[in-house]
Amino acid sequence: MLFIGAMCLTCISVFAKDYKIPIPEKIEHKGKTYTYKPRLKDKKIVAEGNIDSESDKEVIIIFGAYDGNDKAKKPVYFLQVYKFKADTMVYKKVKTIKLEDYPKEIILKDFNRDDSNELAVLCLRKRHYEHIYIYQFQQGDLNLIWDRGSYCGVEVSFNTTESIIKVASSNFGAKLKDEQGQDVYWCYAAEPLWEVYGWDGNTFIYRGDLSTAKPLEKLR
Repeated sequence: MLFIGAMCLTCISVFAKDYKIPIPEKIEHKGKTYTYKPRLKDKKIVAEGNIDSESDKEVIIIFGAYDGNDKAKKPVYFLQVYKFKADTMVYKKVKTIKLEDYPKEIILKDFNRDDSNELAVLCLRKRHYEHIYIYQFQQGDLNLIWDRGSYCGVEVSFNTTESIIKVASSNFGAKLKDEQGQDVYWCYAAEPLWEVYGWDGNTFIYRGDLSTAKPLEKLR
């Protein structure tokens, strides 16, 4: 048994990168028990940064686990946030989130320039479908504030001047012709159309001035 802060966990000797944070062997989440297996260790994603208003940094870990002990099922993935307390030199778990997709990357970015990073998680869902989730610490909790996905891809541009997310959609009206010279209205090879979203200080909003496609909700 190993203690993290005031919480007692049964753990295995798999640590997240160089941080002395053991990944729990059993995860209890919303009435279900999930089991971590060492063979999933290469799927771990680890990031460090300040994502709340306190000075101590957090460590964010994403790892896979199985529903019960059934390895025949596809693994599910969890995001856990640990806070390092400098006075006690202990990492304390403060949040667990079950992800709906296969995680690819964590990006920490201070969109508001308030010395507290927002958390972007890029994921894959099914074949070729990409999805991005944006989380923010609000009133002591990590909350999902925005998400978007597409079979045609998602691109991000987070720099010092602006934060942009581009969500691609198929170009139905691409000016392409087949071998017989007929117009082609469905072609994955065509340059996609883009819904572009920019950070407005609270969330990502649609930027019609930068987009070549409208959000799907507005097309229905």
